[in-house]
Parts: sequence; C-alpha cells; structure tokens
Amino acid sequence: MGELNSLGVQGQIFAAALGTAAIEGFTESSEDPEVPQIEPPPERLSPELAQQILRRLVEATHARARLFSADGDLLADTQVLGAAGTAVEIAPLPPPGPPPDALDGRLQSSL
Repeated sequence: MGELNSLGVQGQIFAAALGTAAIEGFTESSEDPEVPQIEPPPERLSPELAQQILRRLVEATHARARLFSADGDLLADTQVLGAAGTAVEIAPLPPPGPPPDALDGRLQSSL
C-alpha cells in the first residue's frame, strides 16, 4: 500500500510540473474593455517540453516515466530521446587504451 501511495504522490508532482511548465499556446487577454478580446489559442501540452521535464524528474531514480494523451498516444517517454525518437541505448565503454606517445605524433606530422 505504501508503494501505491508513493506512486500517487509522484503522479501528482509530475502533473503539477507538466501543467506549470509544459503548456504552450496560452496568451493572457487584456482586461481593458476598450481592447477587443481575441480568443486565445487552445492550451496544449508540448511533447518536447514534457519529455525534458519528465527526464529531469526521474533522473535521480533512473525510473521510466511515460506520458500518454487522452487518446492513448504516447507523448513522452524518458527512455526515448526527444526529437530523434530513437531509444536510449546504454552500453559500457571499452577500457581506455595507452596514451599516444607525444614523440610519435611529432615524427608523423613532420613526414
């Protein structure tokens, strides 16, 4: 039950962060009655901003977070890089080789 409550709290934190920082299309209308009121564009969640925010929120835990639209479309996934849409692949680097000999480099460049 504790884990379920923790997930609920995490969901609320994510929703608050996304609702505050990942919304685009909102423009404030003027309160002046002399200025004609123009219908502001509808607000929508920016998948690019949502991806960045989600990645930062789960960075410390290395958890995976996915965000879906109301239609069920995947909007953001912390295991997918932003615009390219390619999956993040983690692999260990090979051990470093011996450093190049400075003298060899000078001899080759003078030939």
